[in-house]
Amino acid sequence: MNLHYCIVSHTHWDREWYLPFEQFRIKLVDLIDNLLDVLRSEPRYRFHLDAQTIIVDDYLEIRPEKEKELSKHIRAGRLFVGPWYVQSDFSLTSAEATVRNLQIGSARARGLGACATVGYVPDQFGLMSQLPQVFARAGLQGCVFGRGHVLSGSGKSEFTWRSEDGSEVLCIFLAFWYNNAQRFPDSVEESLKLLEHIKKNSRARAATPHLLLMNGVDHLEAQENLFDVIDALKKRIGKDERIEQVALSEYLQRVRESLASPAVVRGEMRSGPESSVLPGTLSSRVSLKQRNARAQVLLERRLEPLAAVAARLGIHANLHGHIGYLWKLLIANHPHDSICGCSLDAVHRHMEDRFTRLEETGSFLLERLMESCILHLDRTALRDDDYVLVVFNTEPEPRSGCVEAVIEILLSDDRGAIRIIDSEGAEVAYDLLERREISRAVLSPVNLPGVVSAILYKVRLTAQGIPAMGYRAYTVVLHLGALTPATIAEEKGNSAVLDNGDVRVEVRRNGTISFHDHRNGSRFEGLLLLEEREDVGDSYVYRSNPGSSPITNERCVARVEVRHQNTGSACRIAYEMDVPAFYDCAGEKRSSETVRLPVEISLFLPRTGRRLDIDLAFPNTARDHRMRMLFPTGIDSDESWAAMPFDLFRRDRQDVERGDSVASRPNAGFVAVDCEANGLAVLNEGLYEYEHARAGSSIVLTLVRGNSFISRSGSHVPVQENWLVPENQCLGEYRCRIALLSYDGAKARTRAFKERDSFLNPLSALSRPADPRKFMQGRPFVQDASLDFIFFREKYASGVSLPSALGLCSLQGDSIALSSFRTRANSSSVVARLFNLESRAADGVISFSVPVQEAYELSLLDERIERCHLFQESSLRLSFLPKQIRTIEVVLGSAPRRD
Repeated sequence: MNLHYCIVSHTHWDREWYLPFEQFRIKLVDLIDNLLDVLRSEPRYRFHLDAQTIIVDDYLEIRPEKEKELSKHIRAGRLFVGPWYVQSDFSLTSAEATVRNLQIGSARARGLGACATVGYVPDQFGLMSQLPQVFARAGLQGCVFGRGHVLSGSGKSEFTWRSEDGSEVLCIFLAFWYNNAQRFPDSVEESLKLLEHIKKNSRARAATPHLLLMNGVDHLEAQENLFDVIDALKKRIGKDERIEQVALSEYLQRVRESLASPAVVRGEMRSGPESSVLPGTLSSRVSLKQRNARAQVLLERRLEPLAAVAARLGIHANLHGHIGYLWKLLIANHPHDSICGCSLDAVHRHMEDRFTRLEETGSFLLERLMESCILHLDRTALRDDDYVLVVFNTEPEPRSGCVEAVIEILLSDDRGAIRIIDSEGAEVAYDLLERREISRAVLSPVNLPGVVSAILYKVRLTAQGIPAMGYRAYTVVLHLGALTPATIAEEKGNSAVLDNGDVRVEVRRNGTISFHDHRNGSRFEGLLLLEEREDVGDSYVYRSNPGSSPITNERCVARVEVRHQNTGSACRIAYEMDVPAFYDCAGEKRSSETVRLPVEISLFLPRTGRRLDIDLAFPNTARDHRMRMLFPTGIDSDESWAAMPFDLFRRDRQDVERGDSVASRPNAGFVAVDCEANGLAVLNEGLYEYEHARAGSSIVLTLVRGNSFISRSGSHVPVQENWLVPENQCLGEYRCRIALLSYDGAKARTRAFKERDSFLNPLSALSRPADPRKFMQGRPFVQDASLDFIFFREKYASGVSLPSALGLCSLQGDSIALSSFRTRANSSSVVARLFNLESRAADGVISFSVPVQEAYELSLLDERIERCHLFQESSLRLSFLPKQIRTIEVVLGSAPRRD
């Protein structure tokens, strides 16, 4: 068998890690400057820029004059960029973020000249189960990766990775990492020794005679004398051997052509030791992960769907540019060393700034969209002193539920109380959470900024029947008299009971609860147990001392307050835990000094339903420790089910007990354990790390974890200065959003999964005066007090008159979930991305309130594949293979108009 050494020259570029971005960029400019010199001097040379395009943009911001030269090499196939925008982490970012990462990166690479077609993911800390399908539906020809897989026995590094829908990709596992030929020595004798070493290591694991030699590693520049070495080696290697520099795509093609009967691997790539999947990154710097979870919901579950609804209603708000900018800003926080929380303090401070900019921009755009819808409401039944409250639902199913709203009433209008009236004329009961006088800023495009005095009412009401992908309007009527009472009954003590007829919650003296489902008879005991213990690890891996015992709230005495209200029952639980202040590395023990850690838990049980919402707040005052919350299910099952990108993924606890996997597993807001009769799901916002513990068959969520190290080899070993990160202690205020959901076992699991989306994306509301001019007036001329002209655009809402309730799109099918709903850029079409949660075929129906004219199946890169024919007027029936992802473009008819 002829042996073929395939050299792939590359760099792995961490945009920010042990240096902040701007300092790494200086090194990046050096790298690409020198690379261009190599490409000019050696016409045979080719180089891979780590499958990312963001680093090209980073370079061109400093060297804009080099774009033409870079594009020339990209078009010529000498410089490879894309298909990614960044090398993100798949476990800590949403399914949609992964797709947009591919879309943005591929489009930018094509704009530069050409896009690479290899799914290159060398250093991600584990790969999601649906990645083969993502690659196949994006037209990528293979997967090259370095973590999360173990070669045992006669296992080979080349194999087929298959998703449950049947999609598959050729996989190359970098068993000897992406630097096995990091740099060839100048001496041909030494280079021959390197080749012999590679041959000895690789031949036992290679399924073909083509051996992959990765020439590069993190931040290394191109080897300028590589072809001098190759030319010398060609004269010295055996007659049955050849050596050449190749493109990664060429290597994959040669392997594919010579590979006979490859092994087939299924599921996620999270096997192997802690040093491979680095599970501690799931809980390092939890606050960043929580902000990321909220930012993803803001973009993909709120802003994009509402923009699509508004566009189809004839409210033409062109937000494609804004939304595209926000996606880039978000994905810039998704590189694996960034979102994983394993970088310098300065890096993570820059991430906080990006999140802040995204939140400021996204929330402002969302409010403007909501306000535009309110401005176009039919006002014929409203009086000038009325106010409007509109509740929005950007999920694909009609919803009823509690929603909090802020209603601002001009001080001159206020009569001391408000009533909320639905479209049928019935009064809606609400809970008044806050009432105070404020000075409200008034911003106008035709007047100077002004200020008005107003009364702020913060209320919570139960909104009924809010249409899918739509809204329902309520009238706020001002009246004299007493405010609607918020509290029907109040209780204080060390225990309490909340019962809505569907579930019963009993609060114990120590702050734990029992959760009883009246419908199926299930009972879960000892929930909300807090567990605190030392962390002697680092940002990559959590470690505790052997034999150490956790501190819990079992012996605490809680203060419990309950308020039974119009919308449900609210309970406040407060207690304090004393924990060691820090870990004594020199003495290898926890400190005798303690700090007090006050814990406050707020429960809310609505009037109906089987979901209990939990807000947990505490100031993290201790160092070198981890806090987790336990939810014993008592269900005799080794299986847990976790939300993952495009998947409801089954995990087996026995994999951990056999040593095939580590105990810490990722989830994307949903973890459940069930049997045929009943199940318990724990929903959460940004708490990505969980464990399915043997004791009590408990679901265990990590709330916070702190230490002072990016990486260290042991608790007593000194750490070099640039790996110290004091802010990794994560001191300060923490708030965690969690919910418990009881459901009727395996048959109801996918239905329970969809409650995650309602939890993460609750109903939202906005209020404005019936007369919009009240908050548009601004200030007159400031130069002369006698000039008091105020201007208004009378045609602020011309052309469209909207009804009091409307929904654009709904989805039927318990096992079919929505990933995104948006307008297509430069088109009047809407695009829905859907996926099947089940490991069996399933059907779904997506229906619109306007006729469907055409429908197309799209690739994940938004390319039309084929026309869909199974629709009737306003509905489209879709069939799904097991776990299949489908992207559908729908061309709709005219929007409803009431001119």
